[in-house]
Amino acid sequence: MFLKNLKKSIKISIALTIGSFGTLMLAPTAKSEYWQAHECFYDYDANYNLVEVCLDGYNIGIFWDDGSYVNGYCTSRSDYNVDYYGLSKRDAISWVDYYC
Repeated sequence: MFLKNLKKSIKISIALTIGSFGTLMLAPTAKSEYWQAHECFYDYDANYNLVEVCLDGYNIGIFWDDGSYVNGYCTSRSDYNVDYYGLSKRDAISWVDYYC
C-alpha cells in the first residue's frame, strides 16, 4: 500500500514539474535590454511602481519589474497594435496612447 501511494505521488510530482516547465517555457520574454540606453527612461504607474518606458519614434516598450510589459507601435490610429502581458488590453493601449 505504501509503495503504491509513493508511486502515485511520484507520478503527480513529475506531472506538476513538467507542467511548470511548460509554463516557464511559454512565458513571454519582453525586456528593455533589447533597446538602446538613450531610448529609455523611467516613470511611475498609478500605484507608484517603477516603469521603464522605451521609445524610438515608431516603436514603444513599457516594462515593469514583475514581468508585465507592453510592446507596440506608435501610429496615428487609435487601435494600436500592441503585445502585452500582465495587464488588460485596455490598460496596455492606454499606456501606448499616453506616450505616443
